[in-house]
Amino acid sequence: MDRIVGWRREDDADAEGWNAQRAALCDHTLTDCYEVTTPALVCHGTEDAVVDPAAGEALAEALPNGTHRAVDGGHCAFVESAQAVTDTLVGHLEDAGAFE
Repeated sequence: MDRIVGWRREDDADAEGWNAQRAALCDHTLTDCYEVTTPALVCHGTEDAVVDPAAGEALAEALPNGTHRAVDGGHCAFVESAQAVTDTLVGHLEDAGAFE
């Protein structure tokens, strides 16, 4: 996590980039998710202060074969709870027959 913070301090987006990312998050609708028919796993940190955890649930619900898994952690739960996310992902892939 310290490396991510260091990288962000040194080489992060400018104000225009941040505003564009914010607009994409706030203005996006889930209208085309029906086209994603493969099994999809949405992991979302339970303490995410950047993107409301309910957004992860909504995304999974909008996908025809979406599954939502809440994981401990914030916006970087994939780093903060890396083992739990990895275990969840491997289980999802096993259930989908990815290793057969």
